[in-house]
Amino acid sequence: MQVQLAIGVKMMITENILMRAHISNGSRGTITRIMLDPREPIIPAEMVTTGRVKLMYPSTSIIPRLDNSTSSLFPFLQAGEVPLVPVTHNFKLASHTITQRQLPATPAYAFTDYRSQGQTIHHLLVDIRKTTSFSLTPFNAYVALSRNTGWASVRLLRNFEEKLFTEHSSEDLREEDEHFKN
Repeated sequence: MQVQLAIGVKMMITENILMRAHISNGSRGTITRIMLDPREPIIPAEMVTTGRVKLMYPSTSIIPRLDNSTSSLFPFLQAGEVPLVPVTHNFKLASHTITQRQLPATPAYAFTDYRSQGQTIHHLLVDIRKTTSFSLTPFNAYVALSRNTGWASVRLLRNFEEKLFTEHSSEDLREEDEHFKN
């Protein structure tokens, strides 16, 4: 398996790490440093200048500068920077235990409405189209479209089905609404 990391990549944290410091699921930032495993051999300068280096071991941590933080929580880092180390999760599958160890981050150039909840995103390109795997409701579209402070910097990727906003999303909810009107 390959994981591609780079300094300057926009990323999003995928775990709640330190909520009071805004180091939580959905926090976004930019990778400023990648800490290599001490077993990693010295990387020749000519490989570094090409921009691509294939490591033998996973990185021990990454240091992103978070978009929503200017505090200096860690004296050895610059304002807004936080260290992210791999987290381990165990899963049961039949009689087997699977262990997953990975950095709690993902590239954040695109993400779902679920991941965007509670955030303000200054420039949006929104795709409100039904996928083959998930249904689409007005609630999904509302979350995606309401992450911005105004319509001037929101763009729709493609046309969408008008019935998404003109038909009721749930017959049960529609009946409940009717019940309260009477």
